[in-house]
Amino acid sequence: MAPFDSPAITPGSTVLVTGANGFVGAHVADQLLQQGYKVRGTVRDAVKHQWLADLFSQKYGKDKFELITVKDMREPGAFDDAVSGVSGIAHVASVRSMDVTPDELLRTTVAGTLGCLQAAAKEPSVKRFVLTSSSAAVRSLQAYRGTDTVSADEYDEQTLALAKNIPAALPPMQKFMIAYFASKVATEQAFWEWVKNNKPHFSANAVLPCTIYGSPLDVAHQGFPSTAKIPLQILDGDTDSIKHVQRFYYVHVQDVARLHVAGLIHPATSDERIFAFAAPYSINEFFDIFAKAVPGYKAREKLAGLDFPLAEIGPRGKAEALLKDLGRPGFAGLEETITDSVQTRINASS
Repeated sequence: MAPFDSPAITPGSTVLVTGANGFVGAHVADQLLQQGYKVRGTVRDAVKHQWLADLFSQKYGKDKFELITVKDMREPGAFDDAVSGVSGIAHVASVRSMDVTPDELLRTTVAGTLGCLQAAAKEPSVKRFVLTSSSAAVRSLQAYRGTDTVSADEYDEQTLALAKNIPAALPPMQKFMIAYFASKVATEQAFWEWVKNNKPHFSANAVLPCTIYGSPLDVAHQGFPSTAKIPLQILDGDTDSIKHVQRFYYVHVQDVARLHVAGLIHPATSDERIFAFAAPYSINEFFDIFAKAVPGYKAREKLAGLDFPLAEIGPRGKAEALLKDLGRPGFAGLEETITDSVQTRINASS
């Protein structure tokens, strides 16, 4: 049951989750089902991802979760059938392909979000729409360093400008990361611009997670996508390939999912950027957590230079209050989050 007297969406209603097979999308669907909602999940190929429907029908019973194919979210009208009769939409899907040009990546991500909004605007049953954005929409990784405070209305205009003129000499991965981060800025700006100009009949919110850790919902089928694999890389001694997040902010994937639920059902939350930031960390703390949790792990020497200050996240308290309204004690701690991230390894070695 929903934790509020009058949730914005009545339990038993259907919520659309795009990209339901992803690291975050699967957890968003799971948290909604836990709260008594029905979920319609979109994937690029429903046959390939039948495991997700099987998992949820096993966990919550039949007819609670429906899996549908949206082959290409950039196509006009791609979401028209998907939104039919839904009360809420969590638009989690994004483009992560390295096979497109930076310009194309920006265009396609924005087009997918606007297409989903346009479909929602034609469907009278929709009451809430939540976009999955990112800490990258707010500031670059470097710009979070310091002792100032991040405000709720900041955007990383510098990376957006850089993406329009990426130096040709940069390695392909670096070009992709600039374009990917810029796509987060462009998409969220386009989202709020559309809401402002179109004044839809539904309320809109965005969730902005920092580095997401925790375990995928189904490791057998999902593997360790996206940032889920970082704690395992560190456990295996690889600290170099993740230099950019050796010190940053973390959040547990389940808290990210719960904040999507809050954005969909919390009666007093509308037109909000919900900052899903638990706390700052450095990977030196991971070593101590592994030594405690992973049998046979020998704590390694700490890395130097990871004690620099990180900016205060001004809107973080508002997000934590939403988690408390959902019956949680607040954000999950680092030890719980990182232990969850490497649970498969703990299980294998015990």
